[in-house]
Amino acid sequence: MEISLLCSAKGAAESYEKANSTIFKNYSAPNHLSIEDGFDLQEICKIIKQANGIPVLAHPVDLYEADTDSFVNNLHEIKELGIEGIECFYPSHTKIITNTCVDFCKKNDLRITGGCDCHGEYDKSEGFTIGALDISLDMLDLKGII
Repeated sequence: MEISLLCSAKGAAESYEKANSTIFKNYSAPNHLSIEDGFDLQEICKIIKQANGIPVLAHPVDLYEADTDSFVNNLHEIKELGIEGIECFYPSHTKIITNTCVDFCKKNDLRITGGCDCHGEYDKSEGFTIGALDISLDMLDLKGII
């Protein structure tokens, strides 16, 4: 469950939108957040775990810059901060990114999730609608999530 949904589901925020505006300031702005921006991934993971949630890194394609090795190094660093799963299946992922994420999760005993990032009826982005991805349960590792 992403942070904003978790916050609204657990009553820490009035709504999904309010959680987004609190956590990310402006949801449509680039969210390459850093410690300097007040974003502490380790603390966020701790809060999620305290709420009996499982912190999952959503659409890691945002971390992929030039090569697979750097991407995997980034995933290792993020894992050390408390992430327990990766959204491996995502509409804008290439096969290389998807396969790299799945392989990383299997090697590191992390949950394998997927999603279309559909945020509701108001968002008509192509490929980002419910059912846009063909993902079966046997492709995922959702232990402790469902």
